[in-house]
Amino acid sequence: MTNQNQIQEEINNIVQLLNTEDETESATIKSTPASECHTRTRKSEYVQPETTPAIQYESMLSNGKWYDEPNIEKFLERAIKMDARYAKCQNRPAMTLASEVLVKLATGAELRYDMDWYENIRMTPTPPALEVYETKLCDCGHEVNKSLAMSASLGSSCPDCYDRMSD
Repeated sequence: MTNQNQIQEEINNIVQLLNTEDETESATIKSTPASECHTRTRKSEYVQPETTPAIQYESMLSNGKWYDEPNIEKFLERAIKMDARYAKCQNRPAMTLASEVLVKLATGAELRYDMDWYENIRMTPTPPALEVYETKLCDCGHEVNKSLAMSASLGSSCPDCYDRMSD
């Protein structure tokens, strides 16, 4: 049980270290006032929230798909033994501690834990952040993505109002 507590503490330390390197704000929408822009636009951006999701690890199945692995402890020792073999071939020092393996996994690496082609472990990848987009308030009164705004004879319009706004 103490081994699990130590590993959980190491994981928490790694998460804390990663969070301090990547300073993020809480999820907010930031706007620029219309007086600063020549057109009435609003820049919206999504910022990742500060809450850290639970760290999960995955192991590869023989069909090549990744499976969520609830118990990472059994893989840590095997990954250390396997790394000792590869380190000799690559002329580098081998990983000897579980914390070194966790740090390596936190950087996005996939580590082998046995000889078969599919016996890899990795940290579950984080989903990509939402795209930053810019919105525009059209003359028809609708607010649309800036790339969707169209120019009509009566002013700018959204795709739904284009026929009405272009005579």
